[in-house]
This record gives sequence, C-alpha cells and structure tokens, in this order.
Amino acid sequence: MKAITFYFDFISPYAYLAFEALPKSLQGIS
Repeated sequence: MKAITFYFDFISPYAYLAFEALPKSLQGIS
C-alpha cells in the first residue's frame, strides 16, 4: 500500500501509469 500512496501523492504521469497497472497486478496476485 505504501507504493500506492506514493503514486497518489506524487501527481504526475506516473500516477496514471500506476493506476493502469494496478488491475493487472491484482489479477496476478489473485
């Protein structure tokens, strides 16, 4: 969760990339 908080605090294209990659990461875990 720490990484997610970092991306949300750091408003930039990285936040968008992290948000796009999040569903894929969750699918990989589950």
